[in-house]
Amino acid sequence: MKKTFRVPDMSCAHCEARIRSALEAAGGITDIHIDLEKKQVSLECVRSSAEILDLLEATGYPATNIGDPE
Repeated sequence: MKKTFRVPDMSCAHCEARIRSALEAAGGITDIHIDLEKKQVSLECVRSSAEILDLLEATGYPATNIGDPE
């Protein structure tokens, strides 16, 4: 299921790399698209939005859910 999150503290390539690495390591997540300009992360996953939000926060990037039907 496609999900989109706003990550307001994401500002550079280092932020993008940390987020991408954490998402890839979590498993069950594919098709990760990170837009630094919009400060958004979109992905396909079988995990719940709450799990993704917890993962992003644990990585140091609190986020809000802005696009999925949950």
